[in-house]
Amino acid sequence: MGVRIITYLIYALLIMAFLSAIGVPIQNLLMAGGILTLAISFAAQTVISNAISGLFLMIERPLKIGDFVELKNSGISGKVQSFNIFSTMLLTIDGELARIPNSTFFNDIIINKTGTVARRLQVRVGVSYSDALKALDVFRSYFSKHPDVLQVPEPEIFIEDFGDFYVLIRLNLWVPTKKWYDMYKSIREEIFKVCQKYNIEIPFPIHVVYLKDQK
Repeated sequence: MGVRIITYLIYALLIMAFLSAIGVPIQNLLMAGGILTLAISFAAQTVISNAISGLFLMIERPLKIGDFVELKNSGISGKVQSFNIFSTMLLTIDGELARIPNSTFFNDIIINKTGTVARRLQVRVGVSYSDALKALDVFRSYFSKHPDVLQVPEPEIFIEDFGDFYVLIRLNLWVPTKKWYDMYKSIREEIFKVCQKYNIEIPFPIHVVYLKDQK
């Protein structure tokens, strides 16, 4: 190894001597070499930072292939496609592949949306004042028998607030993580159909206009 390094140094000296003999300014080459060395050192710092972050992610294991994660500070979310020592590849909901350096990944707040067996689904619905108590009873009965709603933890269905023309009812439902997105897409349609079936009014704003006689 030492002999090889000495050989390379001799070659480098001979090349510089040749270039100097034909009039090439050696100072410029040395300056360019210094800039190149500085750039390489910065790049090496980034590579090392990503590698160390990747190592810690492998040890901590906050995610695995197939998990849907969100980087809270970066605003990026997607399904983990691949993971190596330097970077993590995410498939976003728009079908785009995002390569995230592990140093960025490690320093962000990682929210693993599929890392647990159950997730909470939160829905709010406004009903008329006259139907509010009936709506509570109907919703509690309906979701206590729903095949995709877990009963442990128990569904929470309660009056959250009072609006100008409606009572706001909040539903906190726990569902299996694998079915969460399907339920997210269908739950409001189900609630609307339940309201229609039991004649629960979902009111809309009414504006009263007074016309002033100009005569």
